[in-house]
Amino acid sequence: MPSARRPRSAAVSRPPRQAPVEDVRATADGHAAGPPEEGLGHALRTPLTALHGALGLLGAGVVGDLPPDAHRLVSIALSNCSALEAVVEAHLEELAQVPGCAGGRVC
Repeated sequence: MPSARRPRSAAVSRPPRQAPVEDVRATADGHAAGPPEEGLGHALRTPLTALHGALGLLGAGVVGDLPPDAHRLVSIALSNCSALEAVVEAHLEELAQVPGCAGGRVC
């Protein structure tokens, strides 16, 4: 029985690995870009936003109709992604309130 999977296209590639937060915060001249929560926030929010968007598109049927079981899994993943986004936001807000974590200093 042939596999239902599509062969991988040469145009499809894996995304590059994320740089550590310290590298994300550095500008071209080597100076810190801002408080640590800014770099950390970007490093956490960007992949979560992409994941949330992709799951939303799948759930909305943009790539075609999903079988009911797959649609349920996408719905669960989307719900968990939203919950994780809320946790990240709460922790970033807490981090911003910690003395010594503002002004670009590492806490």
